[in-house]
Amino acid sequence: DPKLRNKMYIDLLEDDLGLSLDPEYIYNFGLSLIKDLNRKKMKLKNFIFKKFDSENDVVNTYRNKIKEYSKLMKYYFSEDIIKITNDCPLEIVKIKEKYEPSASYWSSDINNEHKARFKINVYDIKHMNKYEVPRLTMHEAIFLHHLHLNYVLNNDVINNDNYVLNYDVPDWVRLSRYTGTTEGWAHYTEY
Repeated sequence: DPKLRNKMYIDLLEDDLGLSLDPEYIYNFGLSLIKDLNRKKMKLKNFIFKKFDSENDVVNTYRNKIKEYSKLMKYYFSEDIIKITNDCPLEIVKIKEKYEPSASYWSSDINNEHKARFKINVYDIKHMNKYEVPRLTMHEAIFLHHLHLNYVLNNDVINNDNYVLNYDVPDWVRLSRYTGTTEGWAHYTEY
């Protein structure tokens, strides 16, 4: 008998919860929780899968994130280290290459004849997600490769506010873009 089952269910609820709730209330409460979860899921989905509107949107989003993170450097690095990075400006370059990563970094040359470049690949923006911007900006541009490679490439260390040659950095590290220290430093500082 459905009425008897309903009464038994209500009695169990009262015994277990100490509340007098009817099954319809619990059912509607459950539906409201599901609706709330669906709203939260949609917000998360919109965040994770938020796409860029145009190539300029990609470049401007990265440019703004670089400005934001540049202001934070003073909390993590000494003025001397920041000066090394600031002495080598970072140029944002938009590229359109099928087989290149979505973002990459190229340090200045040993004579600082060209700027360091943060390359942003806009070849396939429909598959680029905005959630990648913070990590790629940190890894490639501000805290990681740009800071590390400029320090190593310039082979300078600060001593009493004067630059002095640092013979502790071997040429093979200084002249190579691909060393364990390069990616090791980048991944370490991401966390």
